[in-house]
Amino acid sequence: MNRIKYTMLIIAALCMFAASLALNPITAHAQTNNARTTGWTICRDIPLEPSDWNVVITPRMTLPACYNGSRIWQNGPVSYAVNTLVYQLGGITWAGTYNNGGSWIGAGENYTATLLNYGTFTCNTRWMVDAWGNVFSYDRGCD
Repeated sequence: MNRIKYTMLIIAALCMFAASLALNPITAHAQTNNARTTGWTICRDIPLEPSDWNVVITPRMTLPACYNGSRIWQNGPVSYAVNTLVYQLGGITWAGTYNNGGSWIGAGENYTATLLNYGTFTCNTRWMVDAWGNVFSYDRGCD
């Protein structure tokens, strides 16, 4: 008899859970739209990495930023590096951001990489991040 009561309680709980799942998307959608208009802000470290599979020159940055859906701004110093395979890194001459506080922020680094007996490449790598914290553009920028 106890097994039947226990089974009935589990079935009732599952039915209530399923009903709440059916109603939550409407409530969550209304809360999400409401949050956009009530002044929310997210701050986090945004990892910036190449969007292609070229592993011989691999620039990377971490952009500490805050954003709220309409603006994005830098929130601390960026960290940056360029890893090379076969190439020799000549040095990073600039790393930073631009358009700070706008609807997007640009981040990048300028550097040179040399392949012995072939030549030197000058690279101006750039990422663009929208006001939702998403990378929407990447350009390795190597000549």
